[in-house]
Amino acid sequence: DGSMDRYALDAASQDEDAAASVGIDVKREKLKITALSAAMCAFGGALFGQYQMYIGPDTIAGLGISLNMVFAVIAGGMWTLLGPTFGAVFTQVLTE
Repeated sequence: DGSMDRYALDAASQDEDAAASVGIDVKREKLKITALSAAMCAFGGALFGQYQMYIGPDTIAGLGISLNMVFAVIAGGMWTLLGPTFGAVFTQVLTE
């Protein structure tokens, strides 16, 4: 939480022009966080694909899957760092 990257992202989210004026490369910071987000999504998708053993429209975009994801976030806590992860584990244990 105390890293310079976090402060740079916070400054860029508040006012991009002001962040750029103090020497923060806003485009580079946004690109870094987008790449990190894409890598995390790819990792999660690969794990989900291995777990399901079959990926089709009904397994990734059905109403039940969407509601399960929303319930997992709510059950774990929306404004905590690891809340959605704990909620996902909790709901997965309940379904198993």
